[in-house]
Amino acid sequence: MEDKKSKPNLFLSIIGSKVLAYIIIMALVIMVVAKDTHPVTVVNKYDPCAPKVDVSRHAANKYTRPNLLNDEYVECGDLTVLKDELAQYIDGAQKRGEATNVSVYLRKPNTISWFEINGSEMYMPSSIMKISIMIPYLLEARINPDALQRKIYFEKRDPELNRQNIISTRLRENNYYTVSELLYALIVHSDNDASSLLARNMDQKLYKKLFSDLNLPEPDIFHSDYTMSVMECSKFFRLLFSATYLGRDMSEYALELLTHCDYKDGILKGLDNPVTVAHKFGERTGNGFKELHEGGIVYVENRPYILCIMTRGTDYEKLSDIMGNISRITYESLK
Repeated sequence: MEDKKSKPNLFLSIIGSKVLAYIIIMALVIMVVAKDTHPVTVVNKYDPCAPKVDVSRHAANKYTRPNLLNDEYVECGDLTVLKDELAQYIDGAQKRGEATNVSVYLRKPNTISWFEINGSEMYMPSSIMKISIMIPYLLEARINPDALQRKIYFEKRDPELNRQNIISTRLRENNYYTVSELLYALIVHSDNDASSLLARNMDQKLYKKLFSDLNLPEPDIFHSDYTMSVMECSKFFRLLFSATYLGRDMSEYALELLTHCDYKDGILKGLDNPVTVAHKFGERTGNGFKELHEGGIVYVENRPYILCIMTRGTDYEKLSDIMGNISRITYESLK
């Protein structure tokens, strides 16, 4: 009798152990797959604001962390200290005559906390606007990847274009260029000829819609007197970082180009090497003043931040130093 009773118990224990093992194996498989394909909740132990905001982002991408744009103000102890330090530095630089106006926008997208300094001041963003010329082409490429291989003929330079003070390389006249080659020249080398050529050949409806979607005034693409605040300037970088407008692939494409921007005399001056930065600068001379600006996404480990700096003065070298110092102060506080 005892042997007969023990048999079903042994059977059930064997079956039960197999089922348990199967469940454990499937759970491990799901955990591994979910690691790269499911959104994750960012909890940043370095940031006192983290408990206030629950941010879900896709962790599998190289540069993007998909999330909607939003403008909530989260007041944080660490940001208050940094804001005060930057405000004191800017005040000193202006009193020393190194700049007439300086504005800063900083955002920590992992917690949606941000601040601005002199946010009401308006500037001419100049070459930072080249990001807005790139975006309509990448919107097209989402639907038709071959759009980036379309060739456009560049005949000769436009003498009416604003003169550039910072030039690394230029297009060759009487040559065909693919859209992807022109986008590289536009973003990496900030080439004004590439900008003009792309502006004349892009979908104007998509361009106008971009500014409408960002709640920004619509610019005249062929006039350079457009002005914006430092917060408004930051929207281009935030849009690419969140990947909500262009999608993951095209946002990664855009940010990859921005990491190769060959301007090194602003935000990059204040960082340790190697720190990846997706950035774009702009410079303008007129009415007795010089303007020098830069915005970018600084990828510090798992704590990226968006920094935009806009300056006005009479000396490009001093404005460049101010941007580098603001970048250094910010980096030392947030790294």
